[in-house]
Amino acid sequence: MLTVSQLPVYFAAADLTFLICPGIANSCESVYIRSFVQNAQNCGFRCYVLNHLGVVASVKLTSARLFSYGGTAEFAAMVDCALRQHPSSRAIALGFSMGGNVITCWLGESKEHQKKVLCAISVCQGYDIIRSRPVLLQWAGLRRAYMFSMARNMKRILARNRDILFSPEVLTRHPEIDIKAVFGATTLLEIDEYYTRVLKGYSSVDEMYVAESSAHKLREIHIPIMFVNALDDPIVPEELLDCVKDYASTHDNAIAVITQHGGHLGFFEGDSYLIPKPVSWLCRLVIQYTESVLTNEPQRSDKLANGHAAPMHRGDGAAPMHRGDCAAPMHRGDGDGPAVRSAKLLFTSPAAGRNFSDTPENPLD
Repeated sequence: MLTVSQLPVYFAAADLTFLICPGIANSCESVYIRSFVQNAQNCGFRCYVLNHLGVVASVKLTSARLFSYGGTAEFAAMVDCALRQHPSSRAIALGFSMGGNVITCWLGESKEHQKKVLCAISVCQGYDIIRSRPVLLQWAGLRRAYMFSMARNMKRILARNRDILFSPEVLTRHPEIDIKAVFGATTLLEIDEYYTRVLKGYSSVDEMYVAESSAHKLREIHIPIMFVNALDDPIVPEELLDCVKDYASTHDNAIAVITQHGGHLGFFEGDSYLIPKPVSWLCRLVIQYTESVLTNEPQRSDKLANGHAAPMHRGDGAAPMHRGDCAAPMHRGDGDGPAVRSAKLLFTSPAAGRNFSDTPENPLD
């Protein structure tokens, strides 16, 4: 299998673009985004990153519009801009956390959207906000502390753009906005209730959450897509993953990858807990998955043209994985021995081979 050092040579003949949607209140300046972009560019990819509205301090808002959990308009605009500038490029949609929900919603909205990308990858999203809501208010895994921190960050964005977001015109048009309640909120759920859903015209926060949760749009997606989650994610616990396991088990082009460790957007490797390797397991997984989709695209196109489902093979002669909840260790393939933490993978569709690498002497567990 390809290693990171070989990838720039392999992709030199291809024009490939990552269309990246970061997590909540994140942007191209976020550390994990910068780390991924650097590795992807080293591997020959072009990268576009969506800066969520209001997040970059140096860029002031010009209208009363803010990002939301499943709002897709800004990502759609970025996709169209990228494809206008690079019409011959093959695009890959990649979303982290909230961004994973955004790209999944965008794909599920229209088959035309799916035609614009080669494949898609979602990392650490929660899928269903209504089901997530009671979980996020629990102290297990320090989720309540995470919620408080994210709410505080969100209030900073609101305060920085207060003259636009709470202008007299906005308050006149939406008199139910409660400024005191917004800035007194300790969770994102409260901010959604007192501000976001009002601004977006929903009659209730539940109505907004149903409309903006990707769990309700998964089954409209038929292109190759990979969902990555970790069982020790403090924000997205295992009970929220049922919908994506079910989807992946019934759709040939979908993969659900669930690791025992990885946290929320972590997935670090290395022989030290304090100093991980600069290229994470996640970075390598995303690159290798994209390579696998690209390698097998002609096979899928031929079979789909004849009216047959076409599960994605590895491209190395290995048989596709059979459907079912088959746990398999992910092999590192770099010859460096086991990483600090083990990472068992759960692949729930036949869309790929059991492992992305070919060195069984070095499994992570």
